[in-house]
Amino acid sequence: MRINGERHPGLDVNRIRGKFPSHLKGGEKLENHDDWDCAEDLEASVLVKIDGTGVNPIMKMTALGWETVGRLRAFKAEGGQCADFVFKR
Repeated sequence: MRINGERHPGLDVNRIRGKFPSHLKGGEKLENHDDWDCAEDLEASVLVKIDGTGVNPIMKMTALGWETVGRLRAFKAEGGQCADFVFKR
């Protein structure tokens, strides 16, 4: 995972340093936003639940997460591209 050691020092076990952008839909970049920030965003969106400890995090899919991934798989199977996927309840 991309880890910014300044933002998540306890998770930077490999000492891979850097300030990484996340690429958003539409081509926009979110600067200084690593993969752990993405995981926290997924938890804030109730798609995953992060348990465990800072050193040994465990991510579990929620019911909404499973529903979302099911719809994404169906969308892809019908020829859709991930960048075009929009989840609607």
